[in-house]
Amino acid sequence: MESVLDYRNMTALEALGLALDEAKQSRRESTGERLTLAILANRTGLGAEALQRYFNVHDDYTPGFQHIVVLCRALDNTILLDWLTEQLRDMLPRQAMDDCAQVARASIRVSKQAGRFAALVEDVIADEIVEPHEASELSGALLEIENMCRSNRERLQPVIERDKLRVRRR
Repeated sequence: MESVLDYRNMTALEALGLALDEAKQSRRESTGERLTLAILANRTGLGAEALQRYFNVHDDYTPGFQHIVVLCRALDNTILLDWLTEQLRDMLPRQAMDDCAQVARASIRVSKQAGRFAALVEDVIADEIVEPHEASELSGALLEIENMCRSNRERLQPVIERDKLRVRRR
């Protein structure tokens, strides 16, 4: 089971280290080879010296905004973007789902979307071949479910923080 990372309380340098460690492990598992700074420099077009400073825990040198996406692609993970998103999470407006009916409606919408996704998967795999346009359609449907779930979690957070859920009486 994948562990949940506490990006909110992680420093930028810790996020960089985690992203690099994840990339190294992934490369070792998939190819048996080590991921080196030379390989990363080649993938990113950045100098090995700059990369060495980015990943040095004793150096407070962090990548510029324009290099975040480049690094995520080279490391083949989104840890840096996930960390940035979590640092700004409190800026996003959240309307709380503060009654059971709202929670039920939101959950039903996600379940219905998941059902539509399951039907789409059945259609796609019926011929036992997943074409690129079908993979794109599946990815879009999953993203829609992911966004719905994220929105629901964010709307439940104020309730969690209040430590109660009201039931509206008619």
